[in-house]
Amino acid sequence: MHKHTDQMSYKIITWLGVIVSLLTMSCASGPHKREKSAIELLKEGNAYYEAGKYRMAIDSFENLIDWYPFSIHKTKAELKIADAYFQIGEYHDAIFTYEEFERMHPTHLKAPYVLNQIGTCFLYQLDTIDRDQTPAIQALRYFDRIRHEYPQSQYAIDAKNKMLTCYKSLVKNEFYIGIIYYKAEHYKAALNRFETIVKRYPDVGFHKKAIQQIAKCRLAIAKTGQSITRR
Repeated sequence: MHKHTDQMSYKIITWLGVIVSLLTMSCASGPHKREKSAIELLKEGNAYYEAGKYRMAIDSFENLIDWYPFSIHKTKAELKIADAYFQIGEYHDAIFTYEEFERMHPTHLKAPYVLNQIGTCFLYQLDTIDRDQTPAIQALRYFDRIRHEYPQSQYAIDAKNKMLTCYKSLVKNEFYIGIIYYKAEHYKAALNRFETIVKRYPDVGFHKKAIQQIAKCRLAIAKTGQSITRR
């Protein structure tokens, strides 16, 4: 009985030795080698970032997160990765990373900054007025959150100005489509577009132009004998 127990103990010790050796080898070499401490990786990433080497900065910050998942510097690295994507102009990746940061740290002091960055990413994706206005709608959502959730934040005033930019893009899109409908003699559809501008966006600078187009649409509808239907 003792002999059997001794053999089992010997096998367990042997296997433990093998496992420890493998772990030691894994840590000492290969792609997961921890060559630098968390603070060194943070300083390295920041240096790359300040030098405009954003890809290299992302690599350093990602190594910090991967190698030291419980480091006090992890949160800084997460935010810096998002900032680096923003600087590169890769707004989809930046938005995803900022949104993940907000999800993981909803009460962080940088929360209003993160919301502002997300909104700005959407704002920078705005194209010409004839294109899809989803970025403007999404940007408005985040800037509006800043104004309501962080009214005392330094980003609140800037959010108001950026919201005006979004509204102008939406109004110009409505006006552009209205003109297309009018030229195509779809007067009722055009009328709906111009009335939308008057009702939803009275303070964006297109109110007078929209009123003029409404009058033209009504006159054209009266001349053609069309009935005015509402949406």
